[in-house]
Amino acid sequence: MSNQDLSRIINELLNIAVFGKHNFMNLGKDAAIKIFGEENTAVSFISVGKLRIFDQRTRELYKLAGVIISRNYALVSFQRALCELLFNLNSANKQATKEDWINFRNELIQRPDVTIHSLMPIYGIEMSSPKVHLGKFIIYNPAHITNLLKSDYPNNKYLTDDNLSNDNNYRIGLTVNAKDYQKCYDLADQAFTSFEYIANFATAHFHKNSRISIFNHIKIDDVVNLAVTLDKMQSSTKDGSSLKTVVIDDAYYRESNGNEYLWEWITSDERTNLQQKLIDAMEWAGKALTEPDDARALLQYIIAIEATLQFDEGKFIVPSIVSHLSDMVAFLLGDAYEDRLAYAGYIKNLYKQRSALTHSGKGAISDYDLHTAHVLTQKIIRKIISNDQMRTFKTKAELCNYLISLKYGATICDNIVLKAKEN
Repeated sequence: MSNQDLSRIINELLNIAVFGKHNFMNLGKDAAIKIFGEENTAVSFISVGKLRIFDQRTRELYKLAGVIISRNYALVSFQRALCELLFNLNSANKQATKEDWINFRNELIQRPDVTIHSLMPIYGIEMSSPKVHLGKFIIYNPAHITNLLKSDYPNNKYLTDDNLSNDNNYRIGLTVNAKDYQKCYDLADQAFTSFEYIANFATAHFHKNSRISIFNHIKIDDVVNLAVTLDKMQSSTKDGSSLKTVVIDDAYYRESNGNEYLWEWITSDERTNLQQKLIDAMEWAGKALTEPDDARALLQYIIAIEATLQFDEGKFIVPSIVSHLSDMVAFLLGDAYEDRLAYAGYIKNLYKQRSALTHSGKGAISDYDLHTAHVLTQKIIRKIISNDQMRTFKTKAELCNYLISLKYGATICDNIVLKAKEN
């Protein structure tokens, strides 16, 4: 789309906007109205139809402005800046030109960076160290957090025990930067969400007797079950003491079984296609490890396997695809003929369970099936991230082609030659 076309979209918004004070300003948050700015400098969009146009058009512009804008500004911040442009155009009594769009975009790009160190409570862990680094993430011991942050930010007078450690919670920190505070918060929240699931994947307790949580924290000991009979009422409180805490400063999380790569991948702006697929897979596996419904957990494990190894994404799962997938798992994990037969059989059995769940909504999920899905997911992902050759593939297609070639008897040397020819 040309800059001229983009300026036409701006003019469409200019023509449906209301500028300055108006009678509908105090209708409340549920009214069909969106207001940017205040009083005489306000830019408003009133009515369901105009709000729909505003939402569609600003999302189009946000996307077309390019990655450098979407990486540095939240959508709402972009909309706010765009409304400032609309206000200035209206004040000048002029329509937008392509130069106005170019200048607007350039001005956003040239704004100074904002950097924040975002801190969130993290639960289900323990540590003896004052802090532990996992990639760019820092986990703080509450007994030391105030002094540690005072050392890093000596001019910040708000770093006190009352603000940081009065709740005695461990905290996880991440430094992020963008050109907009809201985008900084969004980036931090995205990274913490990914960390939560991948930390549970790394911990990998099938019996779900531990849980690292940031956003999905539930105080189990606060859940009271009331039982009412004809003549009395009694209560029972669920005991959360059965959940074990994870020793997060254990070296395992920094240097074992591929874990040393995970935390950097979460915050990387330049993930390869394969790294992104592995992150997706680990997040699904992490969800399964905290999912109370066994049927959902089984489906989440299978999605994790597909995210890693399904060659033709988006296609309906048919027997030929299941066969193809089971062959890749067999040659990824099995060193001998009997092992490969067993792994292929495990995958095919899981898809029988999946079919029963998705097509009829029926099918009892046994501990054996769920445990098989858990172990397979762990083995598949761990094999890839801890293998020096496979981990360095750029795309999932490269990995899948490599596994297919093993099926036909290719050696590691053959694959190195094939990869060199492809490049």
